[in-house]
Amino acid sequence: MQYWQDGGVLTLLYVAVLILGARQLHRSIPAVRALAVPPVLVAGLLGLLLGGGGLGVLPLQSDLLEMVVYHSLPIIYIAMGLRRAVPSGRPTSSAGGGLVARLRQMVSAVPPAVRSIGLAIPILAMSQGIIGLLVVLAWNGVVGPLHPGVGIMVPLGFSQGPGQALSLGKAWEGMGMVEGAQIGLAMATLGYVFCALFGVAYFHIARWRGWTDGAETDAADGNEAKRVTESEEGGEMERLSVQLAIVGAVYLVVWFILSGVAGLLGDGQNAGMVYGFHFIIALLVALALRKVADRTRWADFADDRLMGRIAGVAVDVGAVCAIAAVRPDRVGSALLPVLLLALVGVTVTVVICLWLARRIFPTHPLSHSLVLFGAMTGTLPTGLALLRLTDPDLSGPAARNMVAGASLSVLFAAPVLLVLLPMPVAGWPESFPLRTWQTVGGLSAYVVVLAGLWWLLGPFRLLRPLASPWPERPEEGAS
Repeated sequence: MQYWQDGGVLTLLYVAVLILGARQLHRSIPAVRALAVPPVLVAGLLGLLLGGGGLGVLPLQSDLLEMVVYHSLPIIYIAMGLRRAVPSGRPTSSAGGGLVARLRQMVSAVPPAVRSIGLAIPILAMSQGIIGLLVVLAWNGVVGPLHPGVGIMVPLGFSQGPGQALSLGKAWEGMGMVEGAQIGLAMATLGYVFCALFGVAYFHIARWRGWTDGAETDAADGNEAKRVTESEEGGEMERLSVQLAIVGAVYLVVWFILSGVAGLLGDGQNAGMVYGFHFIIALLVALALRKVADRTRWADFADDRLMGRIAGVAVDVGAVCAIAAVRPDRVGSALLPVLLLALVGVTVTVVICLWLARRIFPTHPLSHSLVLFGAMTGTLPTGLALLRLTDPDLSGPAARNMVAGASLSVLFAAPVLLVLLPMPVAGWPESFPLRTWQTVGGLSAYVVVLAGLWWLLGPFRLLRPLASPWPERPEEGAS
């Protein structure tokens, strides 16, 4: 009996039931199947409705669900990082010696889609922040006082997820943001809901208009069938067990690195920040191991197909737990502006993702833009869950590029998260609206800088007509 008392096992079992229930709804109800809503998003929304954040029918432990979400992210990154890399072609040679030419040569080894995602994520997050702060400025001028932190919750709740929104919202409660933690959770919840609604609508409109990825296939997995039929190197041990053990061993190395760095820092706040970037360290360790293996006789130690399956399971479970873990408690008088901010934020996000799709992704534009939209309104698992609409097995390049690009984006997003976004909160209300306008200006300037860098290094191109959401690429016109 003591093994059941804390309720943790029951929480995980209820998650399993939610997944099965959503799958059955998807199979048995034609209307649900016709909408093409990913079953994992349905399961998560059911958990949100029936759990503590809704009707309270299911005794789901939010802290345990959050822990599952926390650990699912690095597992996804490890499994995707251990797969064979997609050949990106020959590096671009530089005929001249100019700075731009040398920069292009330096970044030519990074796949174009990874570059695009690495720059698109901070630009989208800053655009969400700009829109959020402008709505706050308008609200204060027309309706009444509204803390600028509510506007900043748009990029935090949408692109960073419930964890960041909750922690920063709680910290800002001491700076005048009433019910900041609840506001953060509410914004993250609306992000998940809009991710499902707008993402599925985006997919249906694209399919109806013929904006598909075409007949392109992923060459990276061309040898999968051959590798699957090879004899198992693990003897009589189940091959999936070996692959899970590899992922677990890599994650253990990640923990040693995290604990070592946190111990050197000593300070609790800095140590907590290190543990927050665990998924990036996980990807770096996995990529390093993949590089070493490719240069030795152990190149086939990781099975691409099974690693994709492991990543898929982590995506499914992580997405369900992420949505079900949110507790949208009362947000008081901020409910109406939170709803308005969420609606404006998701509209701007889907418009930008749609407009950029053909201009920044030379191949698989629909898949890449769909996973990008999902990640910028929920979390990486929800983005990958949306990607299953076009890539059910996550075997195409979009999943791998998203994982690598999300890690690259941290380099460009760090100044925004650490310096620009907290500015309007400090000194409220004495510094309002001056610091808020300064932050809007700083974010706008940084967007211009990153967009210019994107244009110089590629593959961002202003394809015409500019008003067209799906313009023809030059290579298609030539063919």
